[in-house]
Amino acid sequence: MSTSPSSTSSSEAPAREYGRDDLVPSCTERATTGLRMIVPLFAAVFFMGTITAGGIIDAVRPMEAPRIIGREKEEREARARNARFADGTLFKLFEEDRRLRSVIKHVSLPYYAGLLYLAFKETDPTIVAGEDDWLFLRQRLMARTAGAERLVEWPAAMLSALRRRLALNGTHLVVMPVPRKGRVYGDRLETERFNIRPELLSLLTDACRKRGLTIVDLERIYLEHAEETVYFKTDSHWSNRGALLAAQAAADAAGITVPPEKRKTILRNLPPKAITGGLVVTAGLFTRDGLGFPFFREKAEVIRACDPASGSVRL
Repeated sequence: MSTSPSSTSSSEAPAREYGRDDLVPSCTERATTGLRMIVPLFAAVFFMGTITAGGIIDAVRPMEAPRIIGREKEEREARARNARFADGTLFKLFEEDRRLRSVIKHVSLPYYAGLLYLAFKETDPTIVAGEDDWLFLRQRLMARTAGAERLVEWPAAMLSALRRRLALNGTHLVVMPVPRKGRVYGDRLETERFNIRPELLSLLTDACRKRGLTIVDLERIYLEHAEETVYFKTDSHWSNRGALLAAQAAADAAGITVPPEKRKTILRNLPPKAITGGLVVTAGLFTRDGLGFPFFREKAEVIRACDPASGSVRL
């Protein structure tokens, strides 16, 4: 019995005839395959070319390495004498020297470090980044763990002995313990893992007073004027305002403050000036020769001694 084509099962698909177009890749497929091969090759060539060009530039025109002195120089010379190829210390020393002399790294690192800081707040291990771009030295956020007797009583006794010795020569000693930046602006830190033991400074002040020393309580003064920014945000030193407050307190304690009517100069506030803080440089966010994102520079108050008549600044 014969069957007609219309009576075949619907589950059986008709046979497909393959033509030449099915066997030869299309132009789009050939282009995609070519790009997949070219892009990695281009990336490898570009990377190797950049490394080679950078090495040539650094070899032909290297920067002058910073001049180191004292203990740092002795430590580096000792490392150079003990450097070995087998343990990698020789290569590490070479890499450090290349980093100090590399023009390419000198130009590019401030911007790379700036992007890391903006994206992840990542910075140099010796620096701690706080709120509102406040920077702190890590080592000054960690207090010694010795007992109070060693850290307070011993220094106070030594200062008392020094006061007596100076008094024999007619010199009056004024002691001014300096509070750490982390003590005055501890609220700018984003973590509580640092312990600067703020009670030690108060104990030292009390111990000195008990021994009859003339002492300036700069911690109290700085805490009262903290809103005036007595420390630079991006440096570990006093600001102009902080230095002025310390000088006034020291002069008052020593009894050498000159009355305003007898002073040969007056203090004036000049327009704020953008400064490159030392901690910004240490963090690699900016260089002394002006490389880096300009917003990392700090606008700082400027106070100068001026001539009362002409108003000109006296150096």
